[in-house]
Amino acid sequence: MRHLASYIAAIRQRRSSICIESMTRDASSWQEDGFEVTQEAVTYRFTDGATIFCTTEQDSVPVDADICPECWITYEVVSDGHSDERITPARVTFNSTCREAFWLKYHAPSSNDLAISTSNPWSAETRCHDADTTKENP
Repeated sequence: MRHLASYIAAIRQRRSSICIESMTRDASSWQEDGFEVTQEAVTYRFTDGATIFCTTEQDSVPVDADICPECWITYEVVSDGHSDERITPARVTFNSTCREAFWLKYHAPSSNDLAISTSNPWSAETRCHDADTTKENP
């Protein structure tokens, strides 16, 4: 079984045996109830042929410094790639980067030495030295 946590670990700059080959990114923002809402949709393609779609949404509602800000993060397996073995779960949703970090730590414990950036939770770079083809579309 291939676990979705391995792919999310690669996306979130944690150690993973899986490498990002390329990504396409689309971002938008709008006003809702007096606050700015930002949404980002990123499609990640991995060197094993798998494709993962990630959407994130965050608003500018002020929160206390002690509280993990609410946001909405969804990962969905679009393609299992070159393997007959499925990636599971096929979809996972979080309502904060703190919940995402806890889930990832639980499901990918070997990757806990690199922290998820809460200042920029959607930054995504590959940790693989042989995957220099990461692309970004504006």
